[in-house]
Formats: sequence, C-alpha cells, structure tokens
Amino acid sequence: MRLFRNIRSISRRTCNAAILEMKSRSKLTYATVIICVLACATLFVPIERESIERFYPLRIFSKEQILLREYRNEAGAYGSSLQLEKHPYELVRALIVAEDARFYWHVGIDPIAVVRAAIGNLKDRRIRSGASTITQQIARILYAETLPQNRYLKKIVEAALSLRLTFGASKHRVLEAYLNQVPLPLNSQGFSAASTRIFGKHITLLSNEEIVALVIMVSHGTFIRNGCSQYSEDCPQKNIIHPAFQAAFVKLWKKLYGEKIPDWQRLESTLLNTRTASNISVRGSQHIIAWLKENKLPAAGDISSEISANLSESVANIVANEMPAIQKSGAEHAAVVVIEKNADRDILRVLVGSSDFSAPLTGEINHAVRIRSAGSTLKPFVYGIGIENGTFNATTMFSDSELSLATGRENETYRPHNNDMRFWGNLTLRESLVASRNIPALSAAAKIGIPTLLEFFRNSGMTHLTQAPDYYGAGLALGSGGTTLLHLARLYSSLASHGEMRPLELGHDSARNPLRLGKRQRIFSIETADRITHMLADAGLRRRAFGNRSFMDFPFPIAEKTGTSKDYRDGWIAGFTEDFVVAVWVGNSVGKPMRSVSGAWGAGRIFHPIVRLLNGNKRKTFHYSPKLKEIRICRRSGKLAGAHCPAHAELIPQTDELPRSCLLRHTPGEYAGDDGAIPLVLSPVAGERYVLHPNEAAARQEIPLIIRQRGAQGYAYALDASTPQPLTRDVRKFVRLAAGDYTLRIFSHSVPTEEIAFSVR
Repeated sequence: MRLFRNIRSISRRTCNAAILEMKSRSKLTYATVIICVLACATLFVPIERESIERFYPLRIFSKEQILLREYRNEAGAYGSSLQLEKHPYELVRALIVAEDARFYWHVGIDPIAVVRAAIGNLKDRRIRSGASTITQQIARILYAETLPQNRYLKKIVEAALSLRLTFGASKHRVLEAYLNQVPLPLNSQGFSAASTRIFGKHITLLSNEEIVALVIMVSHGTFIRNGCSQYSEDCPQKNIIHPAFQAAFVKLWKKLYGEKIPDWQRLESTLLNTRTASNISVRGSQHIIAWLKENKLPAAGDISSEISANLSESVANIVANEMPAIQKSGAEHAAVVVIEKNADRDILRVLVGSSDFSAPLTGEINHAVRIRSAGSTLKPFVYGIGIENGTFNATTMFSDSELSLATGRENETYRPHNNDMRFWGNLTLRESLVASRNIPALSAAAKIGIPTLLEFFRNSGMTHLTQAPDYYGAGLALGSGGTTLLHLARLYSSLASHGEMRPLELGHDSARNPLRLGKRQRIFSIETADRITHMLADAGLRRRAFGNRSFMDFPFPIAEKTGTSKDYRDGWIAGFTEDFVVAVWVGNSVGKPMRSVSGAWGAGRIFHPIVRLLNGNKRKTFHYSPKLKEIRICRRSGKLAGAHCPAHAELIPQTDELPRSCLLRHTPGEYAGDDGAIPLVLSPVAGERYVLHPNEAAARQEIPLIIRQRGAQGYAYALDASTPQPLTRDVRKFVRLAAGDYTLRIFSHSVPTEEIAFSVR
C-alpha cells in the first residue's frame, strides 16, 4: 500500500512537472508568436516622409530652366529634389526597364531576379550579376550608416528593409526617392542634378539619347575609357567612351526603341566634353544669385527664378563693350536692372551688379543694391507729389535763377547750381523736369515741404532714410538721401504701372511658393502718374535739353530721366516703355569723382543699346487715363497757348477748367528751334518779394537787375512803364525801388514776350 502511494506520489509530481513544462513551453510559443506578429505588423506602419527624403542642396534655375548655380549638400554632393511627376516619362520608363522591370509587381525583393542571378552566377562560378531591386538600392542609400558590415548579413537586413519600405511607403514615394538620391557621375545625387552637371540642361529638356545615357550611368558610373576625371580641364584628347558603357547603351536603346537609330555621335561629343557645372554661373547672373541666396531663398531645394539667363548674358556683354570708353573718363563699374511689365506683375529679368564680376577687389560688389546719391532721378516724384496734393498744376512756373538756401547752420548758406553752370530763367513745370534743372526742383521741394517729401520716400521703401527732415534739407530733391538702383527701377516701374508699386517677382521654390520683393501699394493716382509719364516721354523737350543726337534719343516712345550726383560721383539713367523698365548706374566703388561723366553720357551709352535690344521692332505708344485731356501751354507765361506762343503739350484732368489764355504777343517763328538765343532774366525772379529794412541805408538795399543777353537780336527790357532799353549786352545793375508791386518786361521788336512780376515791401 505504501509502495502504491509512493508510486502515485512520484507519478503526480512527474505529471505536474510535465504540465508545468508544457505550460512554460506554451507561454514561450505564445510570446514567440506575438513577437512575430508585432514584427510583421511593423512592416505596415507608415514611414514618415522625412525618413525617405534627404537634405537636398539649393539649386537656382533661370527662366529658361538653365542652371545658374548649385550648392553642395551636407555630404558634399550636388543633389536635387524633384517630384516624380516632373521627371520625364521616358526617363522613368528607361530606369524601370534597365534596373527593375517588375518594380510595380514585387514586394521589394524580386524572386525571379534572385533565381536568375543565382543560376547565372553558379554557371560562371563567379558573381556575374546581382538581383537588387530599386527598393533594395534605395534601402542601401537611406540606411547606409546602419547596415552591418558582414556581406551576407547585410543582404538579409537589406531585404528586410526593402520589405519595410514596400509596405510602409507607396511605390510612388520609393521611386521618387530613388530618382532624387541615386549616386551618379560628377558627384551628383539624383537624375535632376546629374542632368544639369553632365549635360548642362534641366532634366525636362533631355533628349532620348541623353536619358538612356543617364540611366546607364547608374550601373556604369565611368563613361570615359581612361578614367580621366571630368573635373579636369586638361583631360587627354585620346579619351573615348568606355566600350562597356557603349554596349550597355545600345542594349537598353534597343529594348526601348527597337530599330530606331540613336544620334550616338552627338551624344558621344557631349559626354567627351563634359565639364562640371559646379559654381559656374551664366555671365551677368552672378550678382543676382548671391543676392538671392543672402536675402530671399531657403537653404535647400530647387528655385525657379524669373531671371533670364539669355538676357542677362546679352546685357553683361553690352556693359563689357561700352565700359572701356567710360573707364577712360574715370568710371570703374556699371550696374543694370531690367524689370519686365507683364499684365499685373513686375518681373525681375536682369540684375548686373558690376561691369566685371571677376575684377579683383571690387568685381563682386553688387552696385545694384548699394545706396548711392541718386542725383536728379528722384525729381519726377518731387513734382508728382506737388501735382498729387494740388500744390502744382499745368500753369505752375518755376524760376531757374541764382538761389541761396540756409543750411540750418549759423552763417552758412547753400548756393546750388545746374550741371551746365547756367540759369534758364522762367520755366514751366514740364520744362523744369524734362530739362532736369536743379533750382526749380529745390523750389518745388521747399513748396511741398521736406517732411512730406521724406515721408513719401520712406513709404515707397527707402527705409535707410532714418534722419529727421532738417538733416536732409531741400537736397533730398536732388537725391542727396540716396537710393539703390534696384529700388529706383521699382519707383519708375510704379510710374509705368499708372502709379501702383507692385511686388517684384523673383521666382518660386520647389513647392511653388512665390518669392517676391516689396508689397503692393499705390504711390500716385493714375492721373498723376500718367501726367509725369507724359512729361518724361516728351522727346521734343528732351532734345532741347540734351541735343538732337544723344543716347536718350529713340525712334519710339520712351519715358526716361537722367541723374548725376555731386562732383560726377554717380551717373544714372532710368526709363521705361510699355513692356520694360531699365535702370543703369556708372561710377566707382569708393565714390571717387569721375571726369565729367554725366548720367546722360556715361549711363546713357549703356542704357541705349539695352533698350534697343529689349524693344526690337516694337513701336508701342503709352496709354493715358481717359480722365485726362491734352492742352497747349505757353512756355513763356504758363498760360493757355495762343497761335504764336512757344508751347508744349500738357495733360490736365477733364474736369479742370482751362487756364487763362496767354496775353503776351509773340512774333511768328520767334522761338523756332529754341536755340537759346533769347534773353535770360536771372533777377528778379517771378513772384520774388524783397523786404526793406527800416534801419538800413537805402543805398545798401538796391534790387539786383540781371539779364543775360546771349546774343539775342532785337530785344529790349523795361521796368514797369519806363521806356524800353535795348538789350545789346548783358545787364547787371542795381536799382533803388520804393515799396510796391513791379513788373519787368522783355520786348522783341516792341512786342512784349515775357513779364516778371515781383514786389518790394
């Protein structure tokens, strides 16, 4: 009995142990199953886009999709980021045929390719071919740092990662990542980068031969037989295309295009002459590339700029051709900005910052964005403010005569003068602007107020004007506050856009986000802008000021304005047609004076051929607001012109009443040719008021009477009702007058031609 109980006890313990062991094994099996299920489940967890994409360096393309500049990524390679849909269909097709024919059917590993490779390798008793799919290749690229070193273990992990990519990301994303990251010759990552570096063109512009050649380079990286580096400029001429590369090309071409004959000779010539495009920019685009990189561009991605490579190169060539003549007179560099007017957009097409980017020390300075004294180029906006706020109108007259201005410092005055060191007497507003007379501009600035003028320039974008109005004074009207050539072009573009300053379109990034400079704002009403444009486009008055043969003379309508800063340190010209705005600067990097290089001559000789190039055979005219009407204004009186008045056209609002008619009697043909032989009254100035001091001697308070005769024949002058005195020579005398109102008259053959009213108080 005891024995039976012992046997039963032993049996029970044995069974319990067996049951416990079975339970333990069951738990282990369950755990294993759970781990396997979880491991398999991870294959289907979506992969974040950032895990597949990499840091692509910045590349800048022109409007024509010519690569202007590219930068290297963190790995030191030149890469690209381009959506799958934007790759040429023929490239994607050729890649799949060459690298992974069953890409869309397998799960990242191609069993058929594995078996085929294994059989082939066993027959040859060597590794003759592999079976890597596109998914496996991109897995090697993406996870290069985490893959084991052991060859066989590496293949196993690579296969697992390929499954992970297949189930965790779409075929679309995997193929896109491969197209952008596969290593290719010339230190390129991705087909887009290789296209620009090997063939010098955007991937969408490749021929079928070039596409097939690129695809072959995935597995045949070296296409030059002797292995000479494509970076070298002295590769031996005996180089030929590697026979293995050529054979692979022919094989893939037949698969894709059958018996169609490729243009092998042209492709071979292109490949043999391949040189890296790294850091080589189209001539004339170097400054804009650097400026964009510093100010407006992201750190990575493809930028499609609005810069025209072809036009930039043409403009740079014009600058190079014209500079030798200008340099003889002490100029060092020139800068050019071209803006295209396109419907509702302003587009930056050209920005050349110097005459020679490679010039030592100063060549890389971008003068198009440096602040320089603007000379007379800002005068249109001075007069525009006065017209806008009603201070000036069509009959406003200005006196171009000697003037003294207080500087704000004790016992100090400023006596401005014109560039020709002459004074022209009474002028209409139009004449004052078109002939670019300094004295009238200063008077205009004083009348509208320096604070008003300063506020206008600041609002337009000239944020560098940070000082108080007294700091700049009336010289602000003559450009003393300074501006950049780029901003000047935008100001003139606002006139061409009927008073609206538009954002300047620079291009867009790879996500199609626009890159712009500035904001949209209205600086003038349509009518004011059109009136200023009408003045700047007055070719007749322009010829009177600058001569019949000048760089400002064109056979088609153009509105333009020159500027020359003090001591000829800067020469400017800006102008526009219906389609383009062009602004040019010439000068020296350190502001050294030139030898009488004015804006009309120095900047003008560059401006003229550029405008001709842009305009071609077009003869477009300006279109003005229908709310304006044209009248004729007498240049001597500023009144509505009569039959014999020396007159010019003027635009005024339709709702304005006509000015009073001119009462001066002019002889027919009296001012024909306007050769400047008419007398010029320098003092007194129309509207001038003299104040007599009660404690000063009368002899010290005489009124200056100054008339320049200038060779005029048959003229006389008279003060009030006195007898006219012949003008046979210059008059310079002082007259003693009591308090009252006076009129100085100029007569031509006994006919009054000019009246200057002034007062003594």
